[in-house]
Amino acid sequence: MLVGTLRAARALPHYALCLARPTNHLVEVSLELTPQTEQLVLALPSWTPGSYLIRDYVGKLERLQVRQDRSNCPITRLGKQRWAVRCDPGTPLSIRYGVMATELSVRTSHITAEHAFLCPASLALRVEGLEQQHHTISLSGYPEAWSVFTALDPCPTPRGEGFGADCYDRLIDCPIELGPHPSETIDVDGVPHRWVSWGSGLEPHLAALRVHLPRICRTAAAVMGTPLVSSAYLFVTHLSEDGYGGLEHRDCTVLAYGRRRLGKPEGYRHFLQLVAHEYFHQWNGKRLSPLAFDPIDYDRETLTASLWFVEGVTSYVDQLIPLWAGITSREHYLEDLGQDISRYLDTPGRHIQTLEDASREAWVKLYRRDRFSDDAQISYYLKGQLVSLLLDLHLRSHGSSLPTVLRTLWQRFGHVEAGYSEADLRRAFVAEEPGLEPRLASWVSGLDELPLADYLQRVGLRLEPAGCPRPFTGLGLRSSPAGLEVKRVQRDSPGAAAGLLPADLLIARDNLRLREPEAFNAGLRSGCPIQLLIARADQVFSCPLVPGEEHHSSHRLVCCDEADADQRALRETWLSATALGLQYLGRGRESPAGSDGKQLSQSGRVS
Repeated sequence: MLVGTLRAARALPHYALCLARPTNHLVEVSLELTPQTEQLVLALPSWTPGSYLIRDYVGKLERLQVRQDRSNCPITRLGKQRWAVRCDPGTPLSIRYGVMATELSVRTSHITAEHAFLCPASLALRVEGLEQQHHTISLSGYPEAWSVFTALDPCPTPRGEGFGADCYDRLIDCPIELGPHPSETIDVDGVPHRWVSWGSGLEPHLAALRVHLPRICRTAAAVMGTPLVSSAYLFVTHLSEDGYGGLEHRDCTVLAYGRRRLGKPEGYRHFLQLVAHEYFHQWNGKRLSPLAFDPIDYDRETLTASLWFVEGVTSYVDQLIPLWAGITSREHYLEDLGQDISRYLDTPGRHIQTLEDASREAWVKLYRRDRFSDDAQISYYLKGQLVSLLLDLHLRSHGSSLPTVLRTLWQRFGHVEAGYSEADLRRAFVAEEPGLEPRLASWVSGLDELPLADYLQRVGLRLEPAGCPRPFTGLGLRSSPAGLEVKRVQRDSPGAAAGLLPADLLIARDNLRLREPEAFNAGLRSGCPIQLLIARADQVFSCPLVPGEEHHSSHRLVCCDEADADQRALRETWLSATALGLQYLGRGRESPAGSDGKQLSQSGRVS
């Protein structure tokens, strides 16, 4: 019986990964199986789910060779990432190749003498026709002091103990981290949540994280009205100097965060928002997901207009979860929301690209940004977040809420893991309040300005300018070793009219040397020309620039003193989230310890 089981296992795809050459940043892969046909078709994914860009992982693959019974099998290339292999059915076969793991990100593989991060989409060739079979993976060649961290299930493999996945999709959805890293397991309602970090910087915050992580997890589940959906969960964190990002998976996430960010007063708060964002994707994004991703097409772009819901709603909720969990204050929440509104109002592309198109065009725009992107596109994270705010406030003013819609969608689609269409999303919102239909169509499919001021007034808030107004130039500037560099030039701005381009160096203004943005801005007056000395490539020239009318580049949310009782009550319902039903949610009476050991004040309520 055991022999038969082992023979059946050897017929299924098994990946043997050798990490014995970390200084070469090379992963040696052997894909072993017993074919049942005279031809196999192999393919390497072009992208990884959750990150909508064709990454052409095949560019890192080298020395593909297929051997069977000590002989090489003929290989025919069918495309840039697909091959056909002629073989003998019933005879074990080994597909060998190397993959360069040189890029550190949440969606690419990276191996050094200090650690290894393995992104399966960049490593695991797919055997067409066997995607629904059980896949196993084993690891070798890494130091004895290293541990393996993954959401894959431990299981025996043809090469000894390893890990298994019930299908190819599951394998691709489980990255692997290896290294001598510190880790700990935090129990959340009986579900183990393992935390592993590579890189320094998080140590001062670990005590607070042990308290705050369970609250974030419970609150995320409370928003959806469900128990925790994973039987175990893994957080992998990469700490670097300036990193930022995350990639969600079904039962784990990979986070990248910068030590410089953590060193700022707001750094830990924003880190918790990143944690909340990726954790909430267990529901919104992984199990509750667009129909277009069922099944996943790893070879080409998959267009959907619903990324505004996947990422925008999650971006809206990720700021509220730490607030609703009693970790951060209402002042901090409104401060962060005001900054996001400021970024939105400072993005001319909101008048060019609709939210639906931002979703569909993510493959060629959002993930291929350049210095002109803000003039021609809008992030579906950012605008999707603000549309989610409008939807939530509108629904709350009619006795419902955004969490109510999320729970309805979960029961209909997420609970049974059936994909939804764009029409399904709209129906779910309109079912709660029929008057939303034209508004939602305008916000998602149109280019009209979002009615933020109107909806904020409903909860007794006002968006007002912050800081000193400045004459408008349309320039984004930064100090660099070479001088004062132009990093952005807004379309139709005075800077664009002057002919300035990103990467230009501003040497002098009115014959005075420039080194800092403050020197450029000092004394500017609307309508009064200034003379700039510019260096571009190997040329130096001068040009006039006429600043436009003064304007505020940032805004803040403040409470209206004249807010009536209904507005205050609606604001209380929105920010306290009493309906979520957790003991530390509600009116902010608790003040849990912050990451620096001090109290995160809840006393300065905005009502």
